[in-house]
Amino acid sequence: MFGISKSIGKKLGISIGLLFLLNLITVLAFFYIFNAQKAYGPAINESGRLRMLSQRASKNVFSISEGHNEAKEDLIVVSQDFDTTLGILISGSKDRGMVTPSDSINQQLLKVKGLWEGIHNNITIVVSATDKNKKFEDSVTYVRENNMALLKEANNAVTMYEKESSTKQNSLVFLISTVMSILGLIVLIVVVGIIRKITTSLSELTKATKTISRFSLASNIKVESEDEIGELAKNFNLMVENMKNSMEQVQEK
Repeated sequence: MFGISKSIGKKLGISIGLLFLLNLITVLAFFYIFNAQKAYGPAINESGRLRMLSQRASKNVFSISEGHNEAKEDLIVVSQDFDTTLGILISGSKDRGMVTPSDSINQQLLKVKGLWEGIHNNITIVVSATDKNKKFEDSVTYVRENNMALLKEANNAVTMYEKESSTKQNSLVFLISTVMSILGLIVLIVVVGIIRKITTSLSELTKATKTISRFSLASNIKVESEDEIGELAKNFNLMVENMKNSMEQVQEK
């Protein structure tokens, strides 16, 4: 019927194989979605870390301005950490499983970098200052006035990563659902076709046997396939023909 195989067993085997393939694709699809989501995890975490580092840096600057010079050591570490984290976010990192940012996110990260460069330059002045001169005070003021802008842009980067991750995940789910629906429909058509072929042939065979049970040999089954059902129909027709011949021979005697 389908031109795939002459054997019903093989056709059913193919149907089962298609069902198995559909399940396998489903598992692989969700695994792929999980990995796609997982790839954004480090980037979201690191961009969120920028917010924490910016606040920690500004807190250290304010502590230094109040005479707590021991905060300089931590401020240096935080500044280096911010530079490293921002650089990794902009360039991406396969070692850390971090995605390369899209153009829109890259532009946002460059905004963060622009704000950070100004703050970082003034942090350098604060760290190197030996007394609270005008240059020192101006740098502290600069950090205070631009800290919230840096925090806002860093937060925007986090939001963009989260939104892009969600959008890609939804697109993948839609695409995979569509493919699986099509494959499921194909499997359904194949299985229904096979079942219909078998039940139709068996129904005709049942009608023919009922006719013979009433001692009528006029029944003849139309052979439409070359599978097991078709072979059974041929043998049934041959049996009916042999019975007719035998009855005719008996009547002649």
